[in-house]
Amino acid sequence: MIGSVLIVDDNTELCETLADILEMAGFDVKSAKGGEEGIKRVKERFFDVVLMDIKLPGMNGVDTFKAIKKISPKTRAIMMTAYALEALINEALNECAFTVLYKPFDMDKVLDLIKRAKGASECEKANKMEER
Repeated sequence: MIGSVLIVDDNTELCETLADILEMAGFDVKSAKGGEEGIKRVKERFFDVVLMDIKLPGMNGVDTFKAIKKISPKTRAIMMTAYALEALINEALNECAFTVLYKPFDMDKVLDLIKRAKGASECEKANKMEER
């Protein structure tokens, strides 16, 4: 195992596909369908990286990320979105999210970003937001 990843997204198919690919790459992967479930999983164990959808039903991804950061400050977050939610994106980056990925995304890029985020310091960011 090369690291642990929590996927928080209400799109079940995306979660399953990401989990399968990340597991084949050697990661220990868990998923959560919403913010509250994601927070519960982080209380149960440590994750190196959280792949967090910004737009979630109920608690949005940025608020979920803030709660997770209080529980597990060393967990790095890669925010994901299919929407142009600039205020939430900027808020996430100001809260030290590693980067923002726009859906749909290239899996090789996702794997690279997870590996980079896992080794990053607490508020270090990727060089830039990932292109759409």
